Amino acid sequence: MRTEMAKGAWAHIEAAASERRLFVSDISFWEVSLKAAKGQLTLPTHPTLWLGNASGAPGIQSLPLTRDVLIQSTLLAGEPHADPADRMLIAQAQMSGMSLLTCDVRIIEYAARQSGVPVCDARR
Repeated sequence: MRTEMAKGAWAHIEAAASERRLFVSDISFWEVSLKAAKGQLTLPTHPTLWLGNASGAPGIQSLPLTRDVLIQSTLLAGEPHADPADRMLIAQAQMSGMSLLTCDVRIIEYAARQSGVPVCDARR
């Protein structure tokens, strides 16, 4: 199910970018490339070029995926998201203390059940 981001979420992204506080996880770049390769996402240019331009956009900083994040993604409490990439995003948010901006209902519901999972609901 595709959920559109709310205008408030876009404003949040723009504000974070203007303050150089907008971090994009390396796993998100992988997910965009994977969806483009599967035909689930249409980009205006080749994924390598599009992602290169996106990563160089003003205010965006790449957030590397570390070994500790990978391990933590396997140790999440409760019943976390089944998607390994989303588990990595949850673990990265936990370990960095940064809020994960998402429209993913399963991530949002997991964060509501578990303390220490900083999530910002982008549907609002």
